[in-house]
Parts: sequence; structure tokens; C-alpha cells
Amino acid sequence: MTQNSAETKKGITADQSRNIQILRGIAIIATVMIHNTPNGTLQLVFRPFENFSVGLFLFLSGYLSHFVQWHPWHRIRKIIVPYIFWSVFYTLLYYHQSVLSDSLLILKQLADGSSAAMMYYVFVYCELTLLFPLIRKMAESRHHMLSLCISPLEMLLLRTIPVLLHIDLPSWFQTIQRLSCIGWFSYFYLGCLYGNGILHIRIRKKKLLLFWIFSLLLQYMESWHYFSKGIVDFGTQMKLSSFMTDTIVLLFASEFIVNNQIKYSLIHKAGNRSFGIFFIHPASMALLTHFINAFPIMFPVNGAMTIGFSYALIILCERIFKRKFNFLGL
Repeated sequence: MTQNSAETKKGITADQSRNIQILRGIAIIATVMIHNTPNGTLQLVFRPFENFSVGLFLFLSGYLSHFVQWHPWHRIRKIIVPYIFWSVFYTLLYYHQSVLSDSLLILKQLADGSSAAMMYYVFVYCELTLLFPLIRKMAESRHHMLSLCISPLEMLLLRTIPVLLHIDLPSWFQTIQRLSCIGWFSYFYLGCLYGNGILHIRIRKKKLLLFWIFSLLLQYMESWHYFSKGIVDFGTQMKLSSFMTDTIVLLFASEFIVNNQIKYSLIHKAGNRSFGIFFIHPASMALLTHFINAFPIMFPVNGAMTIGFSYALIILCERIFKRKFNFLGL
């Protein structure tokens, strides 16, 4: 999701670089679709097909993280300035009345990533970036495969079991959990293993497809269980069944990077602007809702309009001002 200049690596061919951008395009489309999927039945039906988005972004970031060529502060600087700008922007957009009565609200939402739904990702990304020396040691150890169990263990112990046993975790713990990279660690780590040539898993595509279908069925079952218990976020990506589906998608993605020869021009363009679309798409959703509120738009048309409008806003800014606004992420 981060800008191209922040993530480059020797050994990546032009075709592989294009394929990575195509995958970024797919990931940002899925991200926007998640934020446009209504609660209720539609979320139950569609979220299992969308939940791979953040995992794919982290996998690609890990894939492009070379053990020798590593510049963490360059990566963090590229994302932290846009984060500050857009956090302030969304706090004023969504909570302008509260800001008048709480002068510290902007600072609070900067600190806990609560200004917009997707801001937690910035914390996760920065944490993984700073932990990279440790990740390298884990990847180069004899038992490097065991570290892939970190995220599913976190999901089992701190998410699945509390739901099954009706344990209410304290709000402060839930905030830390939401901003923690532990539940997302395995996606980034898997990308590191692939990108640095440590891991090469070869499974026939037909078998992978069957595993993927099976994992989707498990997602439906787990989501329905959450839904039946009245859990609002029953479509969440942070489920064991979702982890299984997402990992299979990442195995497909690893093959796609190396072997794909199709250009997919429109998706490639979305991938090239994925960083900007990530930050601007909630504003696009707000504008579209304001101007066409009298004309209800059903999913997935609303998601497609959000992607198109976000892309158009980014291109318009570039055309008018004859430059890219890196400090905005555009």
C-alpha cells in the first residue's frame, strides 16, 4: 500500500514489478469494497471474498523487504506524514462538533488511530517495519516455519476463545489489540520468506482452489456463529477461517508475481495509486453520500463508484497542480 519508491528491491524484474502493482490494485479494490459492504446479510455473503485485502498488502510489503537493503526510517517517513494529515482531516470531518468541546480529540485520535476505519494499518505497518531485524533472525533460524503460527495463535487465544467463552476483554486491551501487528504478523513474515528466497511452496492450482473453497465454507460457518451471537463485526478478517483463506490467496499471489504475463491495465492503474486511494477513499465515500443521498446505491456499485471517484480525485490533483502530493500520500 505504501508508495513505490519506498519499496523497491534488486532482483525484481519489470514484469514482477508490474504484477506486484496489479496485486496492490486488487488489494485496494477489496479494501474499498469492505468499507462499502453493508452490515447484515450482504456482509455475511461477501466479506469472505474480500478479507484477504490487508493480508495481501502486508505480504507484498514483506516480499519487497530485503534482508540486506533495509531502510526502515525511509519507509516510516513515507507513511507517517500522510497519516498525520489525514487523521486530522477525518477527525474534523467526522467529529467536528466534538472537537469544539474536546480540544484534545485530534491528539487522541492521532494516538489511537481512530479517526477513520483503516488507520490501524499505519500502526501495524510501522511496527512490522521496526521489528524487521528480529523478523530477519526468525526467518534465518532453523525453525523459521514455526513463526508462521504467531498470528493464528493470537486469533485463537485472544479472539476466538473469548467469543466462545463469552469473555469481555477490557476496552483498553481491545485498543491495543486493534493497533497491534501480532494478528497480522504472519502475512508480512510469509512475504519475507518468499521474497528473500527462504520459502518455496509449490502446490498444484487445483488443490489450492479446493482448499480455498473449503476455507470459504469455514468462513461462512464461523461468520454465522459470530452473527448468531450478536457480534457486530462478524465479518472481520481476524478469524481463523479467514486466516486460512487469506494464506491460500497469498500462495496464489506468490505464483502470480513470478508467472503472470497479462497486463490488466485498469487494475494496474489502481495499484499505482493504491497509497492515495487508501487515504482518500473515506472522503470520497462521504462526498458521494452527500451529493447522491437521494439515490440509494446498492453494493457493489457503491464500492466501484468510490474507487473510480478516488482515482479521479488523485489524477485531478496531479493535473491541476502539476505535481504529486507525497506528503498527502497522493
